[in-house]
Amino acid sequence: MRIWMDALTPKQLLLFSKLSLILERELRAEILLTSRETAEIKKMNYLLGGKAKLIGLHGRTKDEKLRYDIARMAELLDLVKNFSPDMLVSYPSPSAVRIAFGLGIKTITYSDTPHAFHAHMLTVPLSDYLIFSSFICKEKFLRYIPSSGKTRTVKYRGVDELAWVTDFSPNPKTLSDFGLKPYDYFLVRPPEIFASYYRWSKDSFSELLKNLAEISNVALIPRYEDDIYRYSGKNIIVIDGPVFGLDLEYFSIATVSGGGTMSREASLLGVPSITLFPLKIDVDSGLREMGFPIFRASSPDETLKIIERVIVGEMRRGDFNDLIKKLEHPVEPLKKILRGEI
Repeated sequence: MRIWMDALTPKQLLLFSKLSLILERELRAEILLTSRETAEIKKMNYLLGGKAKLIGLHGRTKDEKLRYDIARMAELLDLVKNFSPDMLVSYPSPSAVRIAFGLGIKTITYSDTPHAFHAHMLTVPLSDYLIFSSFICKEKFLRYIPSSGKTRTVKYRGVDELAWVTDFSPNPKTLSDFGLKPYDYFLVRPPEIFASYYRWSKDSFSELLKNLAEISNVALIPRYEDDIYRYSGKNIIVIDGPVFGLDLEYFSIATVSGGGTMSREASLLGVPSITLFPLKIDVDSGLREMGFPIFRASSPDETLKIIERVIVGEMRRGDFNDLIKKLEHPVEPLKKILRGEI
């Protein structure tokens, strides 16, 4: 069995890298892993041993995104034809799904972001299977599936981050590489200020950073290359280099992130985590309802109020292994499909 996996973000690359190891071991599958060439993905690919072939760029404007995607498809086509996969596995990847559809390759699409309208409209109708967490209401995906469509939905009770959190063992040496001490800093990741749905300005986020730095040290994991210059100041330590974030999350006082991945990772590790994402994310809500320490803040003031509760001990770190055992690993629905059980 040959499987092509295409990842468009560092999180997707980490997820598919972990899933590919399981499929290679348990199903004897041959894997082609591809991704895009961005600064963040190159760092992640380095940490993963360079397993992915990096093809194509990612634009910021609509025109750039379209041109880069067209160029990426042209470059991917020959590579995929030569590999001749039986199946494509991706998050909503328009370029990959279009190639798979054109070559008659079956497609499995993962998703935990039903709000991403354009990517889903260009992929889900052409997918054979759509895998998503049972924390997400199925109706949120139905607008992407034509009534006469072929897409089958497959749910599992878990989150993607389980793929790399469940076998994690903390290593405090990672902290010394950046001059950090355990439980002496907040770990922060900026919001995607170039995304159309973000309401946080760089000024309001800078204000939050300044306030956090007055309480304790702040370790900042950049999202964009120029974040190093955009967010700087006293007691702010920029993590400039390839690093797995789990060690930094585990030993932090709390995490604050503009996205959801780091917040979910930290909460699974038992670390209080705050997401600044402006939309309600069902997988975050599902974890919160189970009791994991993940919270959503819509302003700097709201964020600081949650941080204050952490500082005074109202919110404590904890061991959530018993709760994790109630969740399902994201590879399980994929294995069932590949084995013909679904």
